[in-house]
Amino acid sequence: MSTCSCSREKDSIAVIIDTGYVPHRKVHETLKWLKSRYNVVTIVAVGNWTLDSLQGYEDVVLYHGIRCVHLFETDMVSSQVIMEVMEITQSRSHINAFAFISSYPYMHNTFCYLRRLNKSIMMIGNANVKARLNMLYDEFMDINMFPDSEARDPVASANKQIVE
Repeated sequence: MSTCSCSREKDSIAVIIDTGYVPHRKVHETLKWLKSRYNVVTIVAVGNWTLDSLQGYEDVVLYHGIRCVHLFETDMVSSQVIMEVMEITQSRSHINAFAFISSYPYMHNTFCYLRRLNKSIMMIGNANVKARLNMLYDEFMDINMFPDSEARDPVASANKQIVE
């Protein structure tokens, strides 16, 4: 397997978040860690934003400037993710790596597409996804190594301090 360019600090990476398979409490700390080590160019969160279970993502989205993509059908995750990846690879050729924050185990087509373009792949998820996608990514990190944390909307926090 090739050496992961993700291992070189300050590489330009795109981050794709699958909101249906990762709790918002893990995403904030994961993104802080990625931003401290890499040049995060874009962050895209894919999910059905009408679901009550995604309400906790609001502060994370605002804090990190995440672009949200709505899924009308929750079983369309892999199709939407590959479309986002294709758009990013076509419009931002300087991005040399992708980090996926997901525990969705069926991203084979997306990873094969990135392999053909010589892009490095970092997978951040749980153990079940590690086993299913083994050998398709360059680096795996267990999402549970990141503590649960709540992002606080920086604008709302600042406004609250002014009012008090």
